[in-house]
Amino acid sequence: MNDKNNVKSGREESYKPCEVNSCESNEVHSFAEIIRKAQQGDRTSMGQLVEAAEPRLLTYIFRLTLSQDLSEELCQKTLVKMVQSLETLKNVDKFWYWLLRHAMGEVQHYYRDQKRQHEVEFEALNRERGITVVMVTHDPEVAARAGRTVHLLDGVISNETAGAVGHD
Repeated sequence: MNDKNNVKSGREESYKPCEVNSCESNEVHSFAEIIRKAQQGDRTSMGQLVEAAEPRLLTYIFRLTLSQDLSEELCQKTLVKMVQSLETLKNVDKFWYWLLRHAMGEVQHYYRDQKRQHEVEFEALNRERGITVVMVTHDPEVAARAGRTVHLLDGVISNETAGAVGHD
């Protein structure tokens, strides 16, 4: 598939030097040079790097989240971390691996925080409003946070325990 036929906006055209497998050797060399200059504090190179990275990051994160708004938010966070920690990148040839690993970390961090927030909301419903939330789970970590667990085997209660949280 030819990438030139798929370009939708001018932003994506500046992305060409970032295509790892389709670059000419001088484009790869110039991209590596942009990374090195950005690592040395060159603001113009850092801007070029951000412009080149943003479309690829958005695509990658969108494929993980399936949410445009969330993808844009996490992309911005990843770009900020890239700018802050680019000096830690030792091998410029591993830039995309390094950057996408940071993006994956942002996605995982977001969903971990969301999970914690939902757990806190369930606990608050019980504690503050006396509402009991019934949840079916196979996740022992989630079950451990419950005030009471009921184990079913073939539709029959096989075990019932009070949890450490202390909610009834």
